[in-house]
Amino acid sequence: MKKILVPTDFSEHAQKALDFAVFIAQRSGASLILLHAYHIPYRTSESMMASNKIYEVLKEDSEKNLADLQAKIKQAHPQLTVETVSHRGDVKNYITHQSWDFDLIVMGTKGTSDFENVVFGSTTAAVLNHAACPVLAVPAQARISQIQRLAYASNYESHDIEIIDRLREFALIFGAEIHVVHFVEPEFDDFEELIRYRGFEIILKERIAYPHLYVHKVTAEDFDKGLNEFTEKENIDLLAMLTHKRSFLEKLFLPSLTKEVVMHSPIPVLAFRSNR
Repeated sequence: MKKILVPTDFSEHAQKALDFAVFIAQRSGASLILLHAYHIPYRTSESMMASNKIYEVLKEDSEKNLADLQAKIKQAHPQLTVETVSHRGDVKNYITHQSWDFDLIVMGTKGTSDFENVVFGSTTAAVLNHAACPVLAVPAQARISQIQRLAYASNYESHDIEIIDRLREFALIFGAEIHVVHFVEPEFDDFEELIRYRGFEIILKERIAYPHLYVHKVTAEDFDKGLNEFTEKENIDLLAMLTHKRSFLEKLFLPSLTKEVVMHSPIPVLAFRSNR
């Protein structure tokens, strides 16, 4: 891991995500890039000159706040490389065009007020849709003291193995365990399901050589409830999921499971994007 992008709105919750990014950078040797995007969030009837003046003020504030944040990090962690980017426009636009340059994006899921809950939460959802690299979403209550046990929710699909191998690289940074879990409803937990479970476990361990890799099958009526119970029981510090590229109709009528988990999980969620 070489570069970690950290979008920030300078809120208290954005600071929690930044603390987590610093924690990862210290252990991986990656550099941090702090991003603040500024724009006028509504159309104005004022003159172009007035609009430009507003942008000048926004840019000045953005650059000053970024410089202050950079200095604070460097003072506490002088060994880290920290860069800043002040971007005129929204975060989604920057991510769409620049995320190929980064290995990881770390950001919060909510702000510190009702207004920020909507704005920062929707920004995180937009980043999940457009980022080419993995996105780590950090909730306000996340613990930063350790990352010892990772979980990945699998559906026994072939590309799960590719994602788990990428997760292995992340786990190596911390020497963490990887717990691959598949949830099945009780009425489908039969002998054929057992064969799929055992077969996936065998193939996974044949293809991924990692001494701390474990596979679980959990019977649960409800995915969200089963996931919460599993993460609590196994003391999971970070949950990884795959977000699929969806058709227009799927986006229109079907909610994104990954986004729902990201927005409500009490622990950090690492989302990998799939184009399949």
